[in-house]
Amino acid sequence: MAQDTEAYGAGARALGGSGISLTDAWSALNNPASLAGFEGLTAGISYRNRFLVSEMADKSAAVCFNIGDSHFGIGFTSFGYSLFSRSRMSLSFARPLAKGFFAGAGVNYHLLRLGENYGSRRVLTAQLGAIYQITKKVSLAAQVFNPTNSRINDYADERMESMLRLGMRCDFSKRVFAVAEVAKALNGKLFIAGGLSYSPHEKLMLRIGANNQSFSFGVGAVFGQFLFDLSASYRSIPGFTPELSLLYNAPQ
Repeated sequence: MAQDTEAYGAGARALGGSGISLTDAWSALNNPASLAGFEGLTAGISYRNRFLVSEMADKSAAVCFNIGDSHFGIGFTSFGYSLFSRSRMSLSFARPLAKGFFAGAGVNYHLLRLGENYGSRRVLTAQLGAIYQITKKVSLAAQVFNPTNSRINDYADERMESMLRLGMRCDFSKRVFAVAEVAKALNGKLFIAGGLSYSPHEKLMLRIGANNQSFSFGVGAVFGQFLFDLSASYRSIPGFTPELSLLYNAPQ
């Protein structure tokens, strides 16, 4: 069963879908290790309308918080309509293990539903992640999703897709950073993505990105404790996929 290759959250998707090296509420779904990159409480909701087709909409939500050096994330995402749908609930945990090195792990509960009396399937998968800050401006990230190659059913030996992701983030200044990422599913093609973020103002972010399937762009704006992110990606044949995310960062 194929999984989404691009990262969750409109901010990450505006950067070509490269998200395992980013630190925000979507860490709960993208990379458990990046939970350890911030303090406090953050939460987010997101709606993505694939190719402007309502039956192919994604809905996501996430909450992240810490208790001392222990960082926790809860994420949920769903996709589909009455004849086919899939949803995922994630619980993640992360800790700093050494100076500049963070590690995390999570468990995912997947629910797959097929209409017309085909029933449903429930599957558990795991994920592991790590982030290493080479310098204050450069960091490397890695994530392994479903290392156990969990089985969906015995009849056709159908399994959840296993995937390895490697990423990098480079902060050129306080206002400009770039991300890059490669991902490879066990039986899939190589996914390559990257993007650039520029902040002309401390409360405004402009983003652009691309991957080997589409190109993307987006804008983020801060209003008090809230961050609004709007993005759109484009493929030549299916067309545009817009996404709107809202993040809340609790006062420290």
